[in-house]
Formats: sequence, structure tokens, C-alpha cells
Amino acid sequence: MKEGDIRRLRKSISEVSWGLLIQKMIYKTERYSKVLVQINSAYTSQRCNKCGYISRKNRTSQSVFHCKKCGYKENADINVAKNILEYEKWLLEQKVLLDTRHTESSLTF
Repeated sequence: MKEGDIRRLRKSISEVSWGLLIQKMIYKTERYSKVLVQINSAYTSQRCNKCGYISRKNRTSQSVFHCKKCGYKENADINVAKNILEYEKWLLEQKVLLDTRHTESSLTF
């Protein structure tokens, strides 16, 4: 087997595993009348939980998060967890910003 084939096989196995995990979680939450919220994890590891600044440079290593804008320092996994906990609030803020920009750009003078 070639290296590229092995990489594709690993990726396929990983995707199936995550899919099965999600299916099991959905089953369990329905069984016990709970709610499962799936979020888009994009930028959760790059976003500062204190000021909201997003940059790849904020994540200085696997375990260290250091915001380049406000100087906030935290364990990277804890920063991600805080971002996920506040995901809905952050998503709403982004929507408001987009709506505001759209409204401002549609104004005619």
C-alpha cells in the first residue's frame, strides 16, 4: 500500500468512528430526553475567550494559548472549552455584526 492510500484509509476510519459516536450520542440523548447540540468547532482553538480576537498565532503550542491582542494566557484546551460553552452567544454576536454591516452598506446617501 502506498502512503497516500494509507492516509486516505486512516481518514475514512476516523470519519466512520466520529459518525458512530455522534449516532450513539443522539440515541442516548433521545432515550433520556436530553438535548444534544452540535456546534461548528471552527476557530474555537484560535479565538480568545476574553476579547474575541481570532488568530492562528494565538495558539502558541498544543497546550498554550496566548492572545496576541489582549495578552490573555490560558491552557489551550480550557480556552477552547470556554469558547464552546459560550458558542451560541458568540454566534449571535457574529450574526448581529453581519446584519449591522449589511445594513450600513445598503444605506444610500
